[in-house]
Amino acid sequence: MKHLKSSKLWDCQSFWLIIFLFWAGFLLILSFQEPYWRAGKQYADIIKELRELGFSDKQIDSIFSDPRIRLHPDLVQKSKGVNVPSLISSNSRLLSQESVARGKKFLEENREFLEKIESKYGVEKEAIVAILRIETDFGKYLGEYYAFNIFNSVVFYTDSGFYRYEWAKKELISLIKLSQLSQREKFDYLGIRSSSAGAIGLAQFLPSSYLQFAVDGNGDGKINLFEVEDSIESIANYLKESGWQKNRNKAIWRYNPDEHYVEGVNVYAQKLKEADK
Repeated sequence: MKHLKSSKLWDCQSFWLIIFLFWAGFLLILSFQEPYWRAGKQYADIIKELRELGFSDKQIDSIFSDPRIRLHPDLVQKSKGVNVPSLISSNSRLLSQESVARGKKFLEENREFLEKIESKYGVEKEAIVAILRIETDFGKYLGEYYAFNIFNSVVFYTDSGFYRYEWAKKELISLIKLSQLSQREKFDYLGIRSSSAGAIGLAQFLPSSYLQFAVDGNGDGKINLFEVEDSIESIANYLKESGWQKNRNKAIWRYNPDEHYVEGVNVYAQKLKEADK
């Protein structure tokens, strides 16, 4: 009987010993594997460019190993965005009395600055307000995703050379470039929230557009597209540089390449003009 108890105890101990050795071996194997951003060939160009920008290998590893970074295969599809439905149909709330009233209220609250920007850039203030209304409803809807995770997931799950890969690589590098501003502007490029397409702030700029067109509108020495004045002037700058003076529709289309979007901006802007009389 004593021998039987001893045998059962040994079997139990053996079982847990085997479990322990299995997991120890598994973890040992993992420790010898390179992290995905080192092993994946689609990251070679990204790492090369980051090194050229002055990032050390230690800094690069720190970026991609941040605990907030996750790979989400579902974001690959979501990041493609959707076709903009008609914004002026009877089913759209854009042209409702309440929606136009909120636009008019925003215009009144920021009239002095909007008129200053209109004079400086030659871009219609009502169009700027229309874009802010359509993009984020004046900051009400800013997105629920980490921008970094969107671009990084597309890079990871897409073969290099394809358009979507090149797009995501460009935006991912642009987002990381913004970290070089973070000491001065406190830009949390790893934790910044965005739309499912990676667009940031009230104006919904992609990181590459942020670098190219974003402006310090309120003169505080920082560019923050989550602030109203910075967003207003950045939109004006984007539209001006996109050829607003020659062809306003083409400039709006460059902001968001969709005919319904262009139509929505123009019609809402006209409604604001009529309400402002």
